[in-house]
Amino acid sequence: MLHGCTQSAEDFAPGTGMNRLADLHGFIAVYAEQPPGASASRCWNWFTGENQVRGRGEPSLIAGLAREVIARDGGDRGWVFIAGMSAGGAMAVIVFHGDGDPTVHPSNGIEIVPRAGRLHAARAAAPILRAVTSRGTSEGGRRHTRTVHQGDGGTAPIEAWTLYGAGHAWSGGQASGSHTDATGPDASAEMVRFFLALQRREDRTAAPERP
Repeated sequence: MLHGCTQSAEDFAPGTGMNRLADLHGFIAVYAEQPPGASASRCWNWFTGENQVRGRGEPSLIAGLAREVIARDGGDRGWVFIAGMSAGGAMAVIVFHGDGDPTVHPSNGIEIVPRAGRLHAARAAAPILRAVTSRGTSEGGRRHTRTVHQGDGGTAPIEAWTLYGAGHAWSGGQASGSHTDATGPDASAEMVRFFLALQRREDRTAAPERP
């Protein structure tokens, strides 16, 4: 879990409510924290070239933190997922973005999706994805669209949400943390659902056939 600018791990954890979901589903939630010495506003420096390359800069530090926690507390190195807010979100993927965000223009979220699609196409044996969009309203009254990019066999490696009228905040977050919007939908719950669905599909693929 990667906080946004001006935030800290102590702020981000209660605001997102991710610890409750970790207890519910049995996974480890790790909150990386950017020290003031690396950025005066505690931003992740995703915008510099050295932090946009695998195995270098801050991505390497984040990966190293994950490896350290797995070695200490147990876990599966093949199932590590990243979620973040604002500058932290620029380090991660499923996309949640408010179309009224005055801090990070919505075009940034829009551009992430085709880039993720091209990455998927470069890695997958069956790269063709089709977009399926649905519309809904959260219990708190926030209208949204959800676009799932599906592949063969029901796989959905890319998902993007547009939240109408939402600003620069963690959707469905708790007031105990900063930059949260309680009107939902619950971004933390939807991210966990997305990650666990990827894991379940992989587990089914890897499982031996029964007679």
